[in-house]
Amino acid sequence: MEKKDILEILLEDNKNKYKLIVFVALFENKNTEYYKQYLSNREYKYYDSLEYPKRKNTYLISRYMAKKAIGYYVGKDFPREFFIINGFFGQPIIKELTTHNNLQISITHCENIGACIVYDESILIGIDIERIRKDSKSIIEYCSEINKIGLSRTIDCKEENEFYTIIWTLMEAISKVIKTGFTVDMGIFEIKNIEKLNNTYICYYKNFPHFIGKSFVFDKYVVSIVYPKKFKDSIDINLIQRMFQSTFK
Repeated sequence: MEKKDILEILLEDNKNKYKLIVFVALFENKNTEYYKQYLSNREYKYYDSLEYPKRKNTYLISRYMAKKAIGYYVGKDFPREFFIINGFFGQPIIKELTTHNNLQISITHCENIGACIVYDESILIGIDIERIRKDSKSIIEYCSEINKIGLSRTIDCKEENEFYTIIWTLMEAISKVIKTGFTVDMGIFEIKNIEKLNNTYICYYKNFPHFIGKSFVFDKYVVSIVYPKKFKDSIDINLIQRMFQSTFK
């Protein structure tokens, strides 16, 4: 069975309270049959139509995580009674969840590690995880025109590849917030500034001043979460980092 952890967070402003569910899991490929139990009939037909094993595994993991996290959010485990589709830009959309028709979800996975956040549609959140790779700099320079961003090495990272992976995940996470992915001009995700506080990297965006991004490094991975700046101190990023670390052990 996979290793997993779950965290419930309550965000609050002057008028409302918003619940978040953060789900983190380390997957084992041998549990495929178990994960399939979480697919609706519609999802299973689509899964069965996929040709490539890697794509099938990605689809299965993402649906399993989403169904588990949503189940925790609503307090009921009924994964086959609703389904998740990909929107026009590939964003996940929850369908036929009649008890809670206002939920949104952000999903990410890298290799056999995955995470998702379920949240009320009144707020917007994005999460991304990537492995730190030796070719991170070249990938980002090619895909996101890093020189256009003009962000200098002003933060303390163990290595250059770590720095560029942090930037990449922060851009990916904000693209999930606005639900376009990288289908738009990536200059829109320009990072204004990054600062480091203890083990957390804090990001501010040029074109999205109402959002803040926070990143942390564990093992050989970077995780970034982007959410409304008004909740800046409401999400304990260190607690989420410990979730990843304990799940990965």
